[in-house]
Amino acid sequence: MKVGIIQNSPRTADFSNNLRHIVQGYRACLDHGAELVVASAHALCGPGLYDLATRDSFRKQMKLALETLSRELGTAPLILGAYSTREEGDFAWEDEESSAFSPTLTPYFLENDVVEELTNGELLEWENRRIFITTQDTPVQPGLDSFDIIVHLGAEPWYAALLQQEEIARQNEALNNEATVVHAACVSTAESFVYGGGSGIYSPTGKTLMRLPWFDAESRVTDIAPPYREASTTKETEAATLARMLQQGIRDTVRQYGYGGVCLSMDSPNSTLLAALAIDALGSANVEGVSFGNGEDSARQLGISCRTLDIAPMLQQANELLGNEEEYTLKARIQASLLSTHSDSRGLLLLCPLSRREIMLGHFTLYGESCGMLAPLGNLYDMDLHMLQQEYRERYSHIFGTLAEPEAPQKDIILHALADCNVSAGRFIRENNFGLEENEVHQVQRKLIASALKRSQLPFTLQVSAPDEQLRIPSAHRLND
Repeated sequence: MKVGIIQNSPRTADFSNNLRHIVQGYRACLDHGAELVVASAHALCGPGLYDLATRDSFRKQMKLALETLSRELGTAPLILGAYSTREEGDFAWEDEESSAFSPTLTPYFLENDVVEELTNGELLEWENRRIFITTQDTPVQPGLDSFDIIVHLGAEPWYAALLQQEEIARQNEALNNEATVVHAACVSTAESFVYGGGSGIYSPTGKTLMRLPWFDAESRVTDIAPPYREASTTKETEAATLARMLQQGIRDTVRQYGYGGVCLSMDSPNSTLLAALAIDALGSANVEGVSFGNGEDSARQLGISCRTLDIAPMLQQANELLGNEEEYTLKARIQASLLSTHSDSRGLLLLCPLSRREIMLGHFTLYGESCGMLAPLGNLYDMDLHMLQQEYRERYSHIFGTLAEPEAPQKDIILHALADCNVSAGRFIRENNFGLEENEVHQVQRKLIASALKRSQLPFTLQVSAPDEQLRIPSAHRLND
């Protein structure tokens, strides 16, 4: 039996675009002999819908798109995810006492001119095969039931650390359940979350029969019948995977919101790395730098245009008007005002170069260095940035040729414990195996609490290593002993 996977790049609520790409992928699979085709949970509707999926107009459009899609099908059925269209029970209540509800992602089984809505986790009998279908990414644990095929309609974004573990997790799931596992994911970016693809099919013996690439839309077919022919998969370094996630996030954000490219300040310590990532995502012609000091040389070495602005006269006049306010914050805010005005006039997305350490500790001027619409590096620690710089060293040896070690790795360790792992400062100090001083831990703790409100007014960050709610406002009560 031949199974095909459609790994498309859906846009949020763009039914015409998503439908067209699903049909194209389906026909490509059919041309290669597919007897069953699978797409992800977001293939038709796109990710990041939030309350839009609760509207009647959205549900009517989705139902029409499903019916249209079914009429385009040939001999092979199509399994994909979408939101429930049932009149009753189409929303999942979060708890019994709450009036809040969220739309329910559910599987659909489509044949020519037939649309069948399934229950999530339903066992489908088809062609003498037992197919377990779910929109959950969590591996199915062995139980009393036995399945021939387990189908995951991928719905969750992936963090960089999890991408490397995906293949092993699916191999173990197939081996433990003695079933073929089909995992279909999409390639997209919604708000700050990156969906990286990496769809695959795994045999009951734990072999990888097919693995689609990360961050590329593609459709492919493989035979799941024995003898199992293991596919060769390309292993990427963690830095290369992380770089491609960031590039996809930048590229998708620019396209989704209709910008002509990106603009960024070239004077930040992270500007050169951010510009290199943007060049790989969009091409050098679509990346523009602005310098208020010495950033023009870096821009020229990277091959991008750069505009140099002298704000000394403006800064002096503003200082005199304000009675000699603190010059550093005033300078940062004047620069931000010019950057945002320039990017708006050019139709460019303004990138914020702040890192996770700078954000979490409040080492930035509000409405100054924090100005921008997207902070691609805002989820990355200093060690992550250093790893990415090493990845670019070969290509840009004249820029990244000599790399110093990260300035404050101990702050990364403390931040990770307090903000990511929900460890209190007191517990961290008691269990400290890193030789860190108690006053260092409490200093980081105080800064985390003091800068919480400041962080709430930041641009979107690409969530490639840690959840968004932990990045933005760690609660004072859990940080405070």
